[in-house]
Amino acid sequence: MDQSPVLHLFSASSVLLPVAVFVLSTQGYSLSNIASMLGGFPEVADRLLIVHGHSDENVHFKHTALLVEMMKNLEQSPQVMPLSGQRHRIQDPACRARFLTKLVAFFSQTLTA
Repeated sequence: MDQSPVLHLFSASSVLLPVAVFVLSTQGYSLSNIASMLGGFPEVADRLLIVHGHSDENVHFKHTALLVEMMKNLEQSPQVMPLSGQRHRIQDPACRARFLTKLVAFFSQTLTA
């Protein structure tokens, strides 16, 4: 028995759609890869603040560690604020307060320099 045209179309799209999403995602990741932009960062020290939770479930902390290492190899020195026990969103009110204090200090320092 032959498949109905609708079922056949659905089967084809269910195979092609993940491939298309993968290609678009791969291209998006390539275009947004911050490692390829490191040479364009300001040469002034401490002009970049990286805040990252150690328990981030979306972006593993090792990516931040790798980025910082790459920047140090290029003699760039970002400010890094690792957040112990925090995930992708800062849930702990005390940690959020420390983050906001650091953020205000960072902007005060960099925008007036």
